[in-house]
Amino acid sequence: MKVNIRFTLFLTVFVYSLAVFSQSIQQRVPDPNTGDLSELRWGTMDGNRINTLFKNWGEIAHYHIPPAAEWPKGSGHQYSDGVALIISVATHDKDGNRIHPMETQYREFVDLNPENPSELWGFAPIPGYISEGSDSPAMSDDESTWPLRWPDKPYSWDGYWNGWFGKGKKQAELETYFVFDDDLDEEWNFYPDPDDTTRRGAGLEVAARYFQWNQVLARDALFALYFVTNEGKTTYDSAYFAFYTDWGLGNLPADDRDNMDDAGSYDLELDIAYAYDYDGVGTGGWKVGVGGFAFLESPGINDDGLDNDFDGLLDESRINPAGRFLDQYPYGIQDVDNFRNYYGRDPAPHWEGDEDGDWRPFTDLNENGMWDIGEPLNDDVGMDGIGPYDDGYEGPDDGQGDGMPTIGIENLPGEPNFGKTDKDESDQIGLTGFDIFPVHYYELTNDEQDWDVFRAARDPYSNKPDPMTGGNLGMFFSSGPFELEAGQTENYSMALLFADDLETLARRKRTVQSIYDNDYRFAVAPNKPRLTATAGDGKVILRWDNTAEKSWDPFLQEYDFEGYQILRSTEPNFAENLIITNSYGDEFFYRPLEQNGQLAQFDIKNGLKGLHPVTEEGIKFNLGNDTGLRHMYIDSSVQNGQTYFYAVVSYDRGKADTTANGIEGLTPMWCTSRIEQDPAGNLVPDINCAVVTPNTIAGGYAPPELDKDKYDNSSGIQKIGHATGSIHIHFIEADSVKDGETYEIVFSDTAQFLAENQVTFTISDSTTGTQLFPEMLLEERTESPMFNGIVVDIKNEPDIKVNYLQTGWATGATSFKTTIDFDPTFTSETNPLLNINKPVPEDFLITFADDIIDTSDAGLGSYKATPTKFAVWNLTADEPAHYFFTDLAKDSTLSPDTTEAIIIFEPNDDVKVFKLNTSWRVKFFSDTLGVQYPPQSGDQYVISTTKPFSAQDTLRFTARGVTFELEKAKNDLENIYVVPNPYVAAASWERRNPFIKGRGERRIWFMNLPEECTIRIFTVRGYLVDTIEYNGENYHSPEYEPDGTTSGTPLGAVSWNLVSKDEMDIAYGVYVYHVEAPGIGEMVGKFAVIK
Repeated sequence: MKVNIRFTLFLTVFVYSLAVFSQSIQQRVPDPNTGDLSELRWGTMDGNRINTLFKNWGEIAHYHIPPAAEWPKGSGHQYSDGVALIISVATHDKDGNRIHPMETQYREFVDLNPENPSELWGFAPIPGYISEGSDSPAMSDDESTWPLRWPDKPYSWDGYWNGWFGKGKKQAELETYFVFDDDLDEEWNFYPDPDDTTRRGAGLEVAARYFQWNQVLARDALFALYFVTNEGKTTYDSAYFAFYTDWGLGNLPADDRDNMDDAGSYDLELDIAYAYDYDGVGTGGWKVGVGGFAFLESPGINDDGLDNDFDGLLDESRINPAGRFLDQYPYGIQDVDNFRNYYGRDPAPHWEGDEDGDWRPFTDLNENGMWDIGEPLNDDVGMDGIGPYDDGYEGPDDGQGDGMPTIGIENLPGEPNFGKTDKDESDQIGLTGFDIFPVHYYELTNDEQDWDVFRAARDPYSNKPDPMTGGNLGMFFSSGPFELEAGQTENYSMALLFADDLETLARRKRTVQSIYDNDYRFAVAPNKPRLTATAGDGKVILRWDNTAEKSWDPFLQEYDFEGYQILRSTEPNFAENLIITNSYGDEFFYRPLEQNGQLAQFDIKNGLKGLHPVTEEGIKFNLGNDTGLRHMYIDSSVQNGQTYFYAVVSYDRGKADTTANGIEGLTPMWCTSRIEQDPAGNLVPDINCAVVTPNTIAGGYAPPELDKDKYDNSSGIQKIGHATGSIHIHFIEADSVKDGETYEIVFSDTAQFLAENQVTFTISDSTTGTQLFPEMLLEERTESPMFNGIVVDIKNEPDIKVNYLQTGWATGATSFKTTIDFDPTFTSETNPLLNINKPVPEDFLITFADDIIDTSDAGLGSYKATPTKFAVWNLTADEPAHYFFTDLAKDSTLSPDTTEAIIIFEPNDDVKVFKLNTSWRVKFFSDTLGVQYPPQSGDQYVISTTKPFSAQDTLRFTARGVTFELEKAKNDLENIYVVPNPYVAAASWERRNPFIKGRGERRIWFMNLPEECTIRIFTVRGYLVDTIEYNGENYHSPEYEPDGTTSGTPLGAVSWNLVSKDEMDIAYGVYVYHVEAPGIGEMVGKFAVIK
């Protein structure tokens, strides 16, 4: 196998011809439109444990509006009041004055039009990058936010995500993309394009992307990547990129009492600015962690002859074409030692434009010098950045499989690890300026003063607030100066990080640096399954599809799905599940739901089980126990009235390789589980999540069941055949179950394209004569699609083997021990003629006697027909069995402790020469510890086997639908109760109060109610507190009619918010409730509300 490095005279000439004009065509092409404040939108980044608002003009977080840099997600704990991108340039105005325009946008103290203070100057979003009517910027996980077409991409990208990694590529868990410019800024007497006096500001356009990954090492980071284009005609000899942040550690939404004790600093070695709460205690007493801004990418200088980033390379550039192939040491490396120290590897042959040498050509498996379909493309995927396994792939494009790196032209990304997509092909200048100060010490309106702050690194302690009390801190950190030419695009990148302490923050900075150093490319989680949840009485039924099982990992270049975990929580962020800690004590892995001692985790039966070999921070991921995949789960450990949050999380198998340093690789990845909660408390679950409240059915109603009177057995299922697998009938949607309908399941092994031992099954409605599902493949565990509210769950036997629980002496008291196996004589890997052992899915009965009662078969050349004092009967076929027997003792019976054996066989014309398969071998052994008692006349020995479903099996069942009985309704009045009772201050099912201030939600439930009733609540002195009219408006399995009405089995439950008819919260004490149901009856009960 070779890696193709095709290098011909033609390619060399072609590449050099491209180099002449490459710089002009490879820069980002700016949008012809200009910023418009009517395009301003709020978005939320919540793809991992960071949850924060942002605006599509470059601002992250917002004072007093949650979530503002909330971490961990769902906690309400805030860490920042706002972050702003800043770009500052040096130029001359129309009068020749040296000026330093600063472009930014923020919630306060920014430039305004002095003649119209409501008019903002600075950044504004450019139209066209969100869908019409969307209230959010474009988000990768929500197609409804995408425009019909992307202004900066070809028409072939319509309907696909405008991904940084390529057309349709969603390599991050969550990504947003928006574009803004500074056209609205009219502060200076300056025109960036002298030929266009309508274009104002500094002529700067920014394309921004934010990323989040839920991978365990990256889930506490938010990445921000900016592409800044000088679309004017003025070249700026000096420019700075910077950030401003107003820290707000320790606050809660709408409660900033902890604002005045922040402290902070920076670390040049790690390129990180950080802040912490001085006393470590936030508003309300919660433990405050540490926030940081990791500086990841700065502008590069590619013409100063210096190695600015000390990586051993001079003047790298992201706009260089592939160039020549360098195959002479040191392959264009200026300083080999610095190269080794920076990249951790030795120089190797590479294309000239791929300065760091990390681009990977296709793998030439057949060594024919060209790419063929089926050969791994690696990075050689072409200009659109996607290959055959990616969404949106329509066939080869420019550069795919040509053996040389292809740079992105205009706004196409190009190939991975080259040009635009490779940050190391830039001679970066790094973090050059930093200052920490009390908020409002510097304002974003003071362009000239701020320019001086950006120019040099400052001692962070020179202006540090009193360390004994801390302060309300602001920070500037910047990179520059660098030249920003007309038409040039420069990149700027940072990551917002959170951790429990500074040591952990430092570890996370190294992690995000590693992700950045790999060009944001690493293993991705499988796709999310689509979850459907159905509430029942005391149970919740979960069903999901197999979408995740088709997940392709573009980083590992393989289908690597492994299994599912089910999470259940009583809060929407699944914090109750994040309880498995690493060696540092940090919460690291989620623990799946456990029911009856079994974890709700289902993985492919492929031999990969137990703990994954790769250790992350002292802990290993549990791959599962080779259970086999499931697509349905019934949770019967729920409490009626409690709201539960579920997630079915798909995970992959990771990667593990044995190296000289031990086992290395990647720990498994799992998809996110997101249930968003807006400020009003409304819940919006992701496709793999659900919000469910189980409750009782209305009094008098009986749920669906099997008609057990239909067939002569207690199970309600008629079984024709001998299979020992099991079947369970689940009634999912009660009101869809048709009363009296009979269904038939028929198994077959004659379908086309079936492998050996594979079986299919069909489901038909015998009542109507309709086949519902044709030829579905039967696996070890198979759940059918839902039909008429029913799901059939079939558990098949995985193989044919002796069932020892039902095998043994049916009659008799012999002391002989028995073994049942295969005769090794007929198991041969070298001689196929002798490889004739085969398990037979049949039961046998061996009956012993004092006289000759049967004769064994002759065959295989060595076995002769022998009279025997035993007979072998095939119980399954109800006929005499075929067997061989060699009577060495000449006593016509099976002797212990010898080579004598009964070998059961089955005729088979498909077997060459012998025309049979040998099967179970039975031998006797003496019990050496006691007196021997051989089998007596009439003793019988049973051999029982497991039997997978086959073409001889058919199953039938008849369903009974929901029924209502008046007498039952009257009797059910006695079962009405209140939960919780007593109500103690708060109940577990009440959601976290989204409003922070005020009491929030309070609730109790009345259970087992009739379909229609009136509930009156009194004090013990007889004062009427409230009246609830319940008319069955809630349903267990709702069906939505064309006219918008809802039908279904009514719930027997209604909640009450503990507020009186006078709109007052009720007092603590004992209350009496009276239930009146017309035509059914009345009942009286009590409940208590206590502190």
